[in-house]
Amino acid sequence: MENDKQSKRLELFWKFLPLALTVFLVGVVIKSEWTEDPLSNQGALIFIPIMVPILFPFFTTLCIGIQGAIKAKRLGIPRSQYASDNRSKPLNEKVLKWIIITFASWIITFVSFISIPITLSITDRADKSIQLVNMGQPQILSHGSNTHSLLYSLDTIIQCLFLIPIIALILGAVVLVKSLLGKWWKSDRKVPTGWKKTGYATIAAFFIPIIMIFILSFTVEKIVRHEVKTWLENVSEDAIVSINNEVIRKPQTVIDDLRKLATVSAHHSHATKRIRIAIKDNDQGLVIDLGRDSQLPQEYWVFYLGYRHTYVNEVGRITTSLFEGELKAKN
Repeated sequence: MENDKQSKRLELFWKFLPLALTVFLVGVVIKSEWTEDPLSNQGALIFIPIMVPILFPFFTTLCIGIQGAIKAKRLGIPRSQYASDNRSKPLNEKVLKWIIITFASWIITFVSFISIPITLSITDRADKSIQLVNMGQPQILSHGSNTHSLLYSLDTIIQCLFLIPIIALILGAVVLVKSLLGKWWKSDRKVPTGWKKTGYATIAAFFIPIIMIFILSFTVEKIVRHEVKTWLENVSEDAIVSINNEVIRKPQTVIDDLRKLATVSAHHSHATKRIRIAIKDNDQGLVIDLGRDSQLPQEYWVFYLGYRHTYVNEVGRITTSLFEGELKAKN
């Protein structure tokens, strides 16, 4: 009787442990990202729906594996017979089932995490590009220039490359699940040749596009940052500057701060509400967005609205106290 109670308590412990480990680790991450800024805290809470489907099945698989290893050792089952012995076979099959669940959960989470912002950014940008045409752009970034043609091509390639890892993961998951459901491990335990080839192809189709995205993104951001800074350095004193569609009286102070545009090392923050800055100088213009940093209120992320990539990814940052008081009056 006492042994049955102890066995039930031990079983309950192993069932509860994955949930406890998940809650603990999610709590640690959220606490490390928690600040006094409510907007930043909203961003920290995003970790919950992302980390739970990643961590819980992983910890469940790990705990079942440890539980099975302990049981096999206690019963004196050799490691070579662990999969075939009837005493350890149920736990072994349970581990394999949770491995499938873990991989499927990771893939679904990754695909959702990547697909949603890409879709939103593309649809959101479609409404913004019209304003750029009406305002005009720096000549080097205007239609007809070689630089614009290059950036437009790279921008399109980046958007297409995002789809390849997603497709590769889905196809790889289908082959993996199909192979596992075929219970190949119950016969000779040899990995099917087709699975090996598909695995190598999936890994290549996943990592190669990601590496290319990093390289092309760096190139686009560097070119745009250089051209924007060059244009700002040559803006005349007669330029008109508006903040959120309201013309300001001292445009040169804003231009001087924008000239500080540079790359800044990431510090686990994100851009909050955006501010639209428009500069009109003779027949040319420049429209950019500034997003206040979630941790440093005097740091602003700079987004160039001419391309999909630079609309959702910063081309650099500036540090200034100018907008702190002036923008409150404008918003």
